Amino acid sequence: MTVTRTVATLATASLVALSLASCAESQRESSGSGASGGGGGTFTFGAAGAPKVFDPFYATDGETFRVSRQMFEGLVSFKPGSADVAPGLATEWKPSADGLTWTFTLREGVKFHDGTAFDAEAVCKNFTRMYSQTGAGATAAVSQYWTDNFGGFADKKAPSLFKSCTAKDAKTVDVAISRVTSKFPAILGLPSFSMQSPTAMDKYKANDVKTQGEGFVFSDYANKYPTGTGAFAFESYDQANKTVTLKRND
Repeated sequence: MTVTRTVATLATASLVALSLASCAESQRESSGSGASGGGGGTFTFGAAGAPKVFDPFYATDGETFRVSRQMFEGLVSFKPGSADVAPGLATEWKPSADGLTWTFTLREGVKFHDGTAFDAEAVCKNFTRMYSQTGAGATAAVSQYWTDNFGGFADKKAPSLFKSCTAKDAKTVDVAISRVTSKFPAILGLPSFSMQSPTAMDKYKANDVKTQGEGFVFSDYANKYPTGTGAFAFESYDQANKTVTLKRND
């Protein structure tokens, strides 16, 4: 396997190329030279199709999630090869006595790819963004994973599992839910509920989803500026060649 300093991908015909986080592991095993002691180079991966959108909140297809898992992280993750919940951007979590409020302790020193600090305020801005969808965004056709797992939105047209998010301090956040359920907090490990940069989402109007004919048009954020905390950062997408280029997040 060729290891990467900058992850660039190439594709032909209908194959879409993208990089895998697994090459980060190969860097540590490489005897090559590099700024961090690992190797350098390019990892090329051909997939079955092109991702539909780069904002994981609006994603429903496997090829989008294949890319977004390299760029984004959730509050929790899963132990490899299992459905057991494991630490992600949160190092630990615990429920209140009634099971309706979950307190998450966050990893410290984490930044989004654009330099924005990951903290409790950023977590709450993400939940507020997801819960406050309007128009086309507040439909199952666009926000399918939210409607399937959390239910409704802030417009109260349908009940929602999500109730509120409170930043107690920079590294501690309370997430309140409306009913006790065994799927929480495990559902926060789904790629759709990954943490995204509030700065980038505001700047590039992440919630700007419009109906066009029988489909939808997404914002510049979803197409050009997806910003997470993951091992790789978005660099470019060549629509003509269906080529996604990611670069290592140092």
